[in-house]
Amino acid sequence: MPVQVSEVPPEGVQPLRHRVLRPGLPFATAVWAGDQPPDSRHFAARTADGQVVGVASFYPQPTPLAPGELAWQLRGMAVEPALQGHGIGEAVLQGAIAALLASDPRRIVWCNARVSAIGFYERQGFAVLGEPFLVPNVAELHRFGLWRAPVA
Repeated sequence: MPVQVSEVPPEGVQPLRHRVLRPGLPFATAVWAGDQPPDSRHFAARTADGQVVGVASFYPQPTPLAPGELAWQLRGMAVEPALQGHGIGEAVLQGAIAALLASDPRRIVWCNARVSAIGFYERQGFAVLGEPFLVPNVAELHRFGLWRAPVA
């Protein structure tokens, strides 16, 4: 499905993030402290009619594996459930990473990936490391994912 990926304010990602990642919980559980700082970045994939069908947020945050290294933490990635498996997640992730690399020196992206999404992250070039763990307020197990920009 063709989508257009663009940077948006935090309010542009929170409704879909809430529906997909925090269903049945108050909307406030999808509004995170890292959303508002000016160096946080948010991306949305939209259909031709403007519907937001995929989102991802990135926060400047060192990785737990290399605390002194500049990196982006990917959080809140979500795709409209009925459209999962149609390339929207790949489009929003690739579009966001391209925009980040074009404007920022950070060359690393890391995430706490839900175990159910590990295959997706591996197909996008993430190394999945460590044992599964629980993230507070999320029932599903996660694993650490790490992506490094290829050396030019």
